[in-house]
Amino acid sequence: MTAPLPVACTVADFDAVLTARAHVRSFAGALGFDREVVEELVVVVSELASNIVKYGRRGRIELTAIDRPEEGMRGIAIAAEDETAPFDLAGSLRDGYDARGKLDPASVYGRGGIGAGLGAVARFSDGLDLVPLAGGGKRIVARRLLGRPRRGSSPSF
Repeated sequence: MTAPLPVACTVADFDAVLTARAHVRSFAGALGFDREVVEELVVVVSELASNIVKYGRRGRIELTAIDRPEEGMRGIAIAAEDETAPFDLAGSLRDGYDARGKLDPASVYGRGGIGAGLGAVARFSDGLDLVPLAGGGKRIVARRLLGRPRRGSSPSF
């Protein structure tokens, strides 16, 4: 199977989030992911793209194929880039936390989120990295493999 060419879209508003969702549906389907996994990847893109709109104002989502058959690795890499400062990814992955720390339950409804988005991204991914960009900003990359690895194994990206 020939891997699809990379796809990128600028994210500056919530309409672009819908566009990114459509792109990942098509891209992941072309890679051979089943419908359930495609919808999990839609959640990943939705969270990353909506975070760009809410916190980064403007950025981009990029979809690329992972195609390393010699290592038995095929899948998708979903990258989100924006100009905001990097943050503690490990701390933000816990439900009820964000880049600033533990959320006050009384303030959750007024802030536009419950602090569970990046945790969902991690749960639907096989690998997740946050990379600071030269000149400022960050790049978050979520990876999902076709045929998830066996429990106890760790794919090396």
